[in-house]
Amino acid sequence: MNKELFSRYAEIKQKVKELEEEIATIGPTILSEIQEAGVDKVETDDGSFIVECRKDWTYSEAVSALDSQLKELKKKEMADGTAMWKEKNFIKFVIKK
Repeated sequence: MNKELFSRYAEIKQKVKELEEEIATIGPTILSEIQEAGVDKVETDDGSFIVECRKDWTYSEAVSALDSQLKELKKKEMADGTAMWKEKNFIKFVIKK
């Protein structure tokens, strides 16, 4: 096996993790600055920062109960073989701390 390839993959994954953490830290500050400026978009040499909005739904007790029932029915079909599945290979890498 090509150990250099494995090592490079691990190095990239570590960098991605660090960059995602940094984005999560500075993103709210950028959002706040844009909102304080009273605009929805800021153009920079690197690209555009655009404030967008999406809906975050909260459902009624009735819908939540049906959702729970659906989850249970799915578990039942998985257990009794009614539900079909297929395997898919992928790489999982765990970063050492």
